[in-house]
Amino acid sequence: MKELALRRKVYDRILKGLMYLCAGVTCALLVFLIGYIFYRGAGSISWELLSTQSSYRNNTIGILPNILNTLYIIFLSMIVVLPLGVGAIYLTEYAKNRKLVAAIEFATEILTGIPSIIFGLVGMLFFIQLLGLKQGILAGGLTLVVMILPTIVRTTQERLKTV
Repeated sequence: MKELALRRKVYDRILKGLMYLCAGVTCALLVFLIGYIFYRGAGSISWELLSTQSSYRNNTIGILPNILNTLYIIFLSMIVVLPLGVGAIYLTEYAKNRKLVAAIEFATEILTGIPSIIFGLVGMLFFIQLLGLKQGILAGGLTLVVMILPTIVRTTQERLKTV
């Protein structure tokens, strides 16, 4: 019996050591990749890159429109998703129909597990092709709303349940 307990302890320590080794190798690779990218790319970042627009005529490279469009999409999605997500207060505290609440909770759990590429494809099909919105900030923002709404709803519900 003592031999079995000793074997289990040795086996446990070996597996813990392997787990820590794998975690260490993964973290080291991550630090190496980030460091390598930073080392190779830090010299290329300039004010001109950050504050201009790309142009083949002027032979300039810039990312200002990309930065601004990203900020616009985030701002639009937050304006839409925060009131909807905080509506989870109603679901948690005031809703009488428990079947409807259970169905909404089930749907949010399902939507949480969908990969973002699927949201992008469905957003393109629904907002751009079906609704006729052009490719742009509105379609991207609404797709992002659908993508982050389940997380906001579930987080709000869990916080209210813990209080």
